[in-house]
Amino acid sequence: MTHLINNIIYISPESYILYYMPMKRSFLFLALVASFVATSRAHDFSVTLGGSTIYFKITDSKAHTACLTYRGNIADHNPPTCTGTVRIPSTVRHDGAVYTINAIGPKALAGADRLEGIIIPESVKQIGDFAFEGCTSLRSVAMPAAQPLMGQGTFFRCTSIADINFGTNWTSIDFTAFRWSDSLVSVSIPAKVERIQGLKTLRRLRHINVHSSNKQYASHSGCLYSTTRHTLLCVPRAYTDTLCVEEGTTAIMWGSIIDCTDITAVILPASVRQLSFREFSRMTRLQSLTIMCESPLLTTNYEGRNTTALAVANNGVMLFVPKASVKAWRKALISIEGDYYDIVDQRPQSLSLQDAAKPHHFGKPQLLQSNHIKAIKTK
Repeated sequence: MTHLINNIIYISPESYILYYMPMKRSFLFLALVASFVATSRAHDFSVTLGGSTIYFKITDSKAHTACLTYRGNIADHNPPTCTGTVRIPSTVRHDGAVYTINAIGPKALAGADRLEGIIIPESVKQIGDFAFEGCTSLRSVAMPAAQPLMGQGTFFRCTSIADINFGTNWTSIDFTAFRWSDSLVSVSIPAKVERIQGLKTLRRLRHINVHSSNKQYASHSGCLYSTTRHTLLCVPRAYTDTLCVEEGTTAIMWGSIIDCTDITAVILPASVRQLSFREFSRMTRLQSLTIMCESPLLTTNYEGRNTTALAVANNGVMLFVPKASVKAWRKALISIEGDYYDIVDQRPQSLSLQDAAKPHHFGKPQLLQSNHIKAIKTK
């Protein structure tokens, strides 16, 4: 595709050519460019594997490297006809030379709606923008051991991905690349991963499993914790029924539970010391909270002092606390309409001081009432 903007001719998506010329000559050049685009192919050769034909572009003839690409040309992209599971080869032979496949090009397998699985070799170091766009039957993705550089929208509109095998040497994972999947209900975190992003973008996720050798994270009952298990970091969005936070947990990370709308009951151990008053404010199916702490938790700042309040999504939520501390909880809990603030000292490192200091206005019906506090029996 070509565009003429302020006498600059732009060719997309694979080639970028910038020229400046007077308007009188630009139309002739456009005609030449259109002719070139119509006849140039994106691929140099093809290979048929197990009934699926895949296409390659030579990227360096001297180094003998090539990338997986699409069939056709820039102006007329043809969806691949791949079916079943395709194992991309690490090397291919063409015209007597052996080429290393070190990349998957932009839109290489876009539109391959019968592709069910993809196995990416260790040789691949880069995956281009929208490489698997619209692969609606793709269920299984096997990544290389070493983490490749991934472009934007790599798995855009891949709605069926259910299994992702990340390589053993991955140190970070951004799950936003898979946010279009309605089938991804469980993920596994390898041992060397030190940074995780985007788990909350997976709306069907129910279970998180962390390798036992991981030094940064741990998992318990399908939820993500810090390696010491002192901080609850993330509860999958599609987690259902009762959430029982592990004994010894001292902090509930802001936002770790808030969007889990299928949870009906939450049980917090006596060890918890840090909890945001907003953590339950969007949990529309929540019916009961059990907090085993003997003393009321300081959850918010109201009128300049740290105090106790709990915002809830429906006014039928009951709070159960130890029998000996019912009076203390009822006395401490406030439910007055007004502006409430998060306790700045408890904010996560990812949240700026400015954002943490923003007020949140709640009316009385949105706040747990003291007459909804009941006693539970403790051992």
